[in-house]
Amino acid sequence: MLSPLQGKLTLTFRSGKDLRRVQMLGKQDPYVQINFDGQKKFTKVCTDGGRFPTWNQSISFDCKNTKHYDVTLTVYNKNVASLDNVIGLLKIPVFDFISNPNGWFPLFRTEHRLKCGEILIESNFVGTGGLPAKQPSRYGILTAKYGVGNCSVDVLSMVQMHVKNLEFVIPGDMDLSDYFKLDPFNNRTDKSLIITYLSGDSKQPKKTVIIKEKLGKNPVSLQFQDFEKRKEEQEAAMKAAEEAASKEREAAILKSKTEAEQRAKAEADIRAKAEEDLKSFRELAVEQEKRFSSEIKDLADQVAELQRNVKAKEQALKEKEKELKNMSQELKDVKSAPKVVVPLDGKTPFYIVSKNTGNVLVPDAGRHLRSDNKNRTVNEQFTAFYHDGHVVIKHVKLGTHLQCTPKGEVRLESKNTGEWEQWSIEWVNGSFFFKARSCGKRLQTRPDNSVYCENGNMGKWESYSVEF
Repeated sequence: MLSPLQGKLTLTFRSGKDLRRVQMLGKQDPYVQINFDGQKKFTKVCTDGGRFPTWNQSISFDCKNTKHYDVTLTVYNKNVASLDNVIGLLKIPVFDFISNPNGWFPLFRTEHRLKCGEILIESNFVGTGGLPAKQPSRYGILTAKYGVGNCSVDVLSMVQMHVKNLEFVIPGDMDLSDYFKLDPFNNRTDKSLIITYLSGDSKQPKKTVIIKEKLGKNPVSLQFQDFEKRKEEQEAAMKAAEEAASKEREAAILKSKTEAEQRAKAEADIRAKAEEDLKSFRELAVEQEKRFSSEIKDLADQVAELQRNVKAKEQALKEKEKELKNMSQELKDVKSAPKVVVPLDGKTPFYIVSKNTGNVLVPDAGRHLRSDNKNRTVNEQFTAFYHDGHVVIKHVKLGTHLQCTPKGEVRLESKNTGEWEQWSIEWVNGSFFFKARSCGKRLQTRPDNSVYCENGNMGKWESYSVEF
């Protein structure tokens, strides 16, 4: 079904967002490497682009009998003194870009796993080959897309080629990628085929069917209508309907004309009566105006005096409310203030003590955090400092940072300051609670003295004190 590409492919890289941060100090300098049909090209480096770079650069490839359809995008951080770091990558067929000429495409740490950002790409292909050419559909199929989001391919022409006797059938125990001989999103099992078509049913004229990547044992069958055969019948029916509608319009015009003449006469009578009433009303209004003018002046003076009094009282009330609000805030600050404050200067050492067991947190030989003893030595000392609006906790002796892993383990194995090493410290009811930014769960001492990030509770197992 797929034929070699002949022509020119142009990819315009606009910008990126939410890119994974791989540079700890300063802003990273992202650029994109594009591999296609044995060709390797690069965008310019976006200096200090950080997590939201902008390129606005077009990269073109000449396609000469191209049969290797995969496009691999790799986003790097440019380094001066070391190898460039990989921020994320994406490997999809070129047909995804042709089918989605303007959209955000995801990046992953490894091939299509662990999303780490998106890039905005515009695409244009001028030439021939690739997917079968689209033909007018006599079966009423409006759209057919296969994939996930923008990583999908327009397979309308391929679906039409598989229709036999007005029926589209996919055998059981067959993946969609095997059926179409095309995989729009390599190794992803959450792909689906979405078909929208005309049903010929007046109550539900348009239907949409979603077919998952793995079909199971039962085949999938869709029955279409032959709209070409019904065209003459529909044209005859439309002609008869137009003639009937024309007669109805003529009758309606005649009726509207008669009703308009009647309304015009009635409106003339009403207008004459209204003019007579208006004349009488004006005469009465002149007399009442003379009589009420002095009363209105007196009332205006009284209202002005009342407004002045109200304004003075409102101002006094606002000042009183402000005074009460300040007193309430001062009282709240006094009640909520912790007896001990965690130093965040990155220098002052402190100990973290489990309030449930009384033991001090300390790393074991494997650098897992535990609560084994009540010692107060350098092995149990930590310091803390702010980074990106969160707290990073550093072990004094090891020099490594407290980290919550994806499995909930709490370790001291790296000096990174990413979201896995970032915490927030909460003071509630006389206890400190340490919440991991990466998973939103809180530090917890288990009954066996091991320490994990297991849940979001704020009970006795998650409460700690800080000592100096």
